[in-house]
Order: sequence, then C-alpha cells, then structure tokens
Amino acid sequence: MAEMTVEKRTIRELFTNNLYKGKFKNYTIPEYQRPYAWDEDRCTILWDDIIDFHNEMGADDEYYLGSLVVYKDTDNATYQVIDGQQRLTTFTLMLKAIYDVIKDGKKLETKKLIEDIGTCLWKTDPKSGEKSNDIHIISKAIEDANNMLKEILADNYNNSNLYSENYNSFKSKFDDYIDKNIDTWADLCLNILDKLVVLFVECETEDAALRIFSTLNDRGLQLADSDIFKVKLYQQCKNYKEQKDFMEDWNELSNICKSISKHITKDNSIDYIFRCYSHILRAKENDYSSEIALRQFYSGKESKGRGGKKYDLRVQFDIMENLIYIANVLDYIYDSSNKNKDADIKFEISLGARKYIHCLLQLSNEYWKYALIIFLFNNKKDTKYINENLELFTEKLLAFMIKELIIRGGSNTKMQLLKMYCDIKEKKCIEEIFKNYQYSDRKILDSMIKEIKNAQMTPLLLLHSYLHKKQITLIKENFQIEHILPKKYKAAYYNLTDEEAKEYIQKLGNKIVIDKKINIKAGNNWFAAKKEEYRKSDIAEVKDLSLYEKDDWELSDIDKRINVINKNIINFILKNMKYNELEKNENKLRLKNPPLYNKVRRK
Repeated sequence: MAEMTVEKRTIRELFTNNLYKGKFKNYTIPEYQRPYAWDEDRCTILWDDIIDFHNEMGADDEYYLGSLVVYKDTDNATYQVIDGQQRLTTFTLMLKAIYDVIKDGKKLETKKLIEDIGTCLWKTDPKSGEKSNDIHIISKAIEDANNMLKEILADNYNNSNLYSENYNSFKSKFDDYIDKNIDTWADLCLNILDKLVVLFVECETEDAALRIFSTLNDRGLQLADSDIFKVKLYQQCKNYKEQKDFMEDWNELSNICKSISKHITKDNSIDYIFRCYSHILRAKENDYSSEIALRQFYSGKESKGRGGKKYDLRVQFDIMENLIYIANVLDYIYDSSNKNKDADIKFEISLGARKYIHCLLQLSNEYWKYALIIFLFNNKKDTKYINENLELFTEKLLAFMIKELIIRGGSNTKMQLLKMYCDIKEKKCIEEIFKNYQYSDRKILDSMIKEIKNAQMTPLLLLHSYLHKKQITLIKENFQIEHILPKKYKAAYYNLTDEEAKEYIQKLGNKIVIDKKINIKAGNNWFAAKKEEYRKSDIAEVKDLSLYEKDDWELSDIDKRINVINKNIINFILKNMKYNELEKNENKLRLKNPPLYNKVRRK
C-alpha cells in the first residue's frame, strides 16, 4: 500500500470529502502541536489576498493556500493533523463569520449557500442532510482550546481569545464587503468554497506524516527546531500517562523560556536550551569539533565531512528534566534580584559572582554562557562545591573573555571555548580548568586596549566600576555610559578645538558607568555642575569623581584616567590568567576571601 496520497482539495472538499463508513471523520490536532496563534493582522492579510484574488481571477484560476499533512488514526475515525492546523482553524472561523452574516436570509435568497457553508462547519447526516452540533475539528493542543472553537460555533463565546477576536474580525470584514457589493457578494462565498485550494497530504502512519512534515519545514517553512524535537520526543511516549506527563513538562519548559526570552538574541528561547544541552553532551564526549545545526546534531545520523558525534533524541534519557534544569539555571542567572524560583537548584550565587556575571552579560560573544551552564550542570549534585567555586570560576571566565575582547575584538574565540567546555567536564580544580589559557603579555594588552571602540568598552567600564573597593552592591541593570566631556559640549565651558573634542570624547577615559537618572540630570553641563549630580550616585566610582580636585575636565584628565583604567583591567586579567600551583593546591583557602566576595542568600 502507498505510504501517502496527495491530492488537491478545495475548502468545500476539505470539510465534506471525509466520509468513512457513512460517518464524517474529524480533524484532530494532537497535544504536541502549537496552540492556535494567528492574530488579527495575519487574518487581515489572508482576507485581503482572497479579495484581490476574487477581483482578478480568471474562470479556471485557483488560489493555493498551502499544505495540510494528516494521517489516519488506528480506527480510521479521525485525521490526525501534523501540519496545517493554523490554516484549518482560521478557515473554520472565516466560514462561521460568513455563515452568521447570511444565515437569517436577509441578504437575498441564500438558502442553498447557507446549507453548503453549514455542512463545512458541522457534521451532517449524508442521507437526511440533518445538521448536528458536532464540529469537524477537535483540538487537543491546549486545555479548553476545543471548547473555544465549539463555543464560537454554538454562538456562546467571549471576546478574550484569538479565536473570538479573529471570528469578529472576519464577520466585520464580510459585513463591509456585502454593503459595498450587494449584487456580487455570493460569488465571493462560492469562490471561497470552490476556488481556494490546499495540497491535502494523507499518510498511512504517523511516522510517514512526521517525515513529510520535517521535509517541508527543512525546506524553508518557518518552524523552530524545538517544534521538530517536540514531535520526536512525544513519539517516544508509550501511553496516555507518558504523553500527559511529557506535555506538562514541555509546558513548564515553555513558561520558563518566556521569562528568559528577552535575553536570547539569536535563537528561539527553547531552541537555545537545546543548544545549551548540545554543548553539555559534546563536552561529555570530549568533542570540541566545529558546531553543526541543531537538527543535524540531534538526528543521530553521521554526515560526511563533518566531525563530532550526533545524538538521537529518542535515546536521551531524562532529557526533559535536564532541559528544565538548564532553563531554570538561566532564569536564575539572568535575574539580578538573586531570586531562585526553582527548588531543585540548591546553589547560591554570591554577590561577587553576580558582579562578574553582570560584566559577562555585556559581551556580544555569548559563548561564555555555555561554559557556565556546563560548570553548573556537571556539578549540580555537589552544591557545596558550586558555592565554594562559582565566584572564582566566573572571575577567571570573565578575565579570559575580556582578554579575548581586547586581543581579538571578541571574535575567533569560539574554538578555544569549545575546548574549554571539555576541560570543565574533565577537571574539578578551577586552576586546572584555566591552565591551558594562561596569558602574561602586559605590553600587548596595554597596546591593544587602546584600540577598543564604543560598544566594546561597556564590559570594561562596568568591570572597572566593580573593581572599586567601595562598590559593595550590584549596579542597576539600566545603567548608562556617561561621557564626562559631553558629546554635545558647550564651547564656553571647554578650551579645546573641534578636532580634539572629536578624538577625546569617545576615549575610554572619558566614559564612566552611571545611574540612568544621574546621567539624565547631569546632561551636557559643565564639569563643576556635573559633579553636584555625581555626588548623588550609588556607584562608588562616580562618587569619587564628584570629589575630583578640579572643576574643569581637560584632555589631560582623560589621558590620566585612561592609564588608571588600563592598569586596573590588565592587572585583573593577568592575575586570573596566571597558573598558580600553590593556588591549585590551596583552592579552598583562596576562596575564603576573594576580592569581590560578599555572600548573599536567596530570597
């Protein structure tokens, strides 16, 4: 028997050609599918496209809407929808809106058209033509989703969800269309039923449908890697209880990811958790080869010309537990209030570690996060070890990343970090982890730090503020970078040429981390006036600047401050990038009083 059949179906055929033993088949949307997500803007685009097609179509023209991939369940009573559920639901809402506008017959003779649309909405006895209250779509994607759709078709709904909002939008648009096209609106209805077509892909098995689904999405349709992974993991469930447990875990993961999504710049946030886990798996196998795409990595299939082991999701035991743990760790890391929301995370992030993480978060290169995740994941059963070593680990990781930023501009660091991930997995001692990344060339650092430009300065400036011995609190996340000599300076306040101003305003020594409110109030004032505002700052370095002995901020002051910043940053790097055998052997002794140590408890 053929694994699948493919045919073109109109909207009318989509909802009426599903007879099996004299009964209509339902379309069932499985639990693992995304919930209904089309918003009013997307529905408006669809409606406008349909109107344009209707106005311009020829006699034999059809409008292609995309594909619908389904498979028959075991008793052939329903079609399980693997791809196309968003369109299927949207067209049900559109047809119901049209039906409700014309159902009372106030728009000329419409009895047959009303019956035809009703057949697309509700199951109808093929012999008597009697309409039931049962609808064609059963959604299990989210709790009560099916009820939302049923309520609309039963005229018993509220306006608080996407279903009702889109239904009302279609109803309003069709009402407007009738008012403007009193003689031809019925033609639009018939074209919607008989000229809008989908590619109906009917598969014999779920595996076949998922293969088609994956192929379609690998070739350009918008779908996150994690959507594919969800399907694969759901397939492993052996019974209803396992399916239910899996969906509860997946929803928990999704909810955590919503809170961290603003911190994820490149990936979908759930994809990012899978990426973190991929580096944990690679480190476990001592694999520091080049990265590959997530779908390929989790496929379990080797690919020619690409190194590294591939991992089959179907044999990853406890994967949901691990993914949720990673997501909770990231949520804890990103939350500067130090609130740990998950009881399974036992370790604490000290104030010193928080300061280093705050600096790391300013880097454009995010690969340091995988190093931290691997460190925490591999030692998650040893809370005491994490509490004793996390601050030192983040300090050395920051020193390495700042050194790379200065020397390489933050690029070409990936391969070193991939190797570091493996070192983290293999070695317990922090000094041993960083032994292979020693650095001691002060002259190169001193010459290269002067080449740092604009946005790259932010992590250096924040670190310099934290290195101040009186900075005993975290700096607020909404801090700003103040130009002490303002970008829009007043010539009357400063004795310098335009060329000098252009050169010096963007130098490292003319910038300082400052509270947002203080920066706004200081504005472009003369330095003496700015000092009055600086005095109100909670940042120790800014307070020091308010006590500066001079009321003028001159080019020589900028040069002097450059030297101070450079010296402090370079000293920080060299101190942490030097391998110390004594420190290796007396690791715990060192941790009793590290430079930024100030332990805080979870709230």
